[in-house]
Amino acid sequence: MGLSKEEIEKLKAQAARRTRFIAVGLIGFMALVCVVFFGGWWLLRRHGARNNAGKPSGAVFVDLANGKHAIAVIDDSGERTPQKGNHRPLFRIATIDLATGEQLGFRIVEDYLRCWTAATNRLWCHGSDEGTLLLDATTLDTIAKAEDLVATLGKPLSGRDGHYNTIGLVDGGVIVRLNDGRSARVDTASLAVTPIDEATKSEGVPSGGRCRLERQSGDGRTFSDGTRQAVIAKGAARSSPPASAPRFLQPEFLVTSDQALTLIQHRATLDSDVTKLSRLDGDRIQWTADVGACQSSRLDGTTLVMATFDTATRVIAIDTGTGARKWTFKF
Repeated sequence: MGLSKEEIEKLKAQAARRTRFIAVGLIGFMALVCVVFFGGWWLLRRHGARNNAGKPSGAVFVDLANGKHAIAVIDDSGERTPQKGNHRPLFRIATIDLATGEQLGFRIVEDYLRCWTAATNRLWCHGSDEGTLLLDATTLDTIAKAEDLVATLGKPLSGRDGHYNTIGLVDGGVIVRLNDGRSARVDTASLAVTPIDEATKSEGVPSGGRCRLERQSGDGRTFSDGTRQAVIAKGAARSSPPASAPRFLQPEFLVTSDQALTLIQHRATLDSDVTKLSRLDGDRIQWTADVGACQSSRLDGTTLVMATFDTATRVIAIDTGTGARKWTFKF
């Protein structure tokens, strides 16, 4: 006996419901797979952005609001965002207490970053997409964005137009170019915005910190590449090094705020990137320490804090009396 028309329609309806249920389930499952896949991919990128060896970009020193001192270290993590056609770099920035080596703040920014000291506890960081950000040096939170502030005077020139809209500093305040050709200054402390006279000369945007290295010896000689040079401390009683003076490969004087401190950065060998730092007393070596090539440095009491181009010792603190390491930092 065959099925009635009503029973056939009922079976068809049941089959349709099962088909819809399976389809919805498959769609939901695929959506979950996509979320897990892309979410996991993004987490891996963020993990890499935090922990990759990366490439040193900049290092600047800043005085904190609590009276302590810190160094802000900026690196290209080597990771990129997954946006199709606009793979923005993931740069990272960390601030470290000079006395203890403790990491105070950390942040990942989807942009190229060039940072410099703005004022006490403040940093300016400029990127072509993010714009010019004023950051709290301790927390690295954004205090303000220069482009938003100058919008009261006119439209800021976009970094995507092929130009850096931040064109320099005047009295510590950052200057932003507007799209009508004018410029405006943002005061670092008050955030007040004022138009800039076209004849005003800016100081230029800082490079992000740089070691001061000299190749001029105390007796008027200039050190040359690829050779071992006899070196004595600047200000030593002798006008030229004696035969017993120590010799260094590609020596450079590391200039610090303490003029009595003679520090020599030099190569270990020509076929390696190993860099050393030695302290001289007259024509005698007091100590030698393994360091990376100096990127930025500062004396903090009797401690020399150096940001280096060596990712294994991105920042190193050395006791200037003994040459002993006090602390090191790397991402």
